[in-house]
Amino acid sequence: MINLVRRHHAASPPPQAGQLWNLFIVAAQVARELTQEDDLTVIAPWPSSELFAGCAEAVNLGEEQRAQLVAKLHDEYAAALDALIQS
Repeated sequence: MINLVRRHHAASPPPQAGQLWNLFIVAAQVARELTQEDDLTVIAPWPSSELFAGCAEAVNLGEEQRAQLVAKLHDEYAAALDALIQS
């Protein structure tokens, strides 16, 4: 896990990363879509569309499923932000 986090912006997975790497890349893209902001810790937008596509395929996440997931999470994210702002 430490190796995965340490190299989380790499273009290829660290040794023995397995499905965690794929899920991490998918989560990074979902976070990017939710916040409408790029990762502040990298110079260029990340993950690349090619890297994301391969990882999404590896975890069996189709475009329609991803869109539904992002829509659901968007509502939850907005509610959490509203709660933080109001407190």
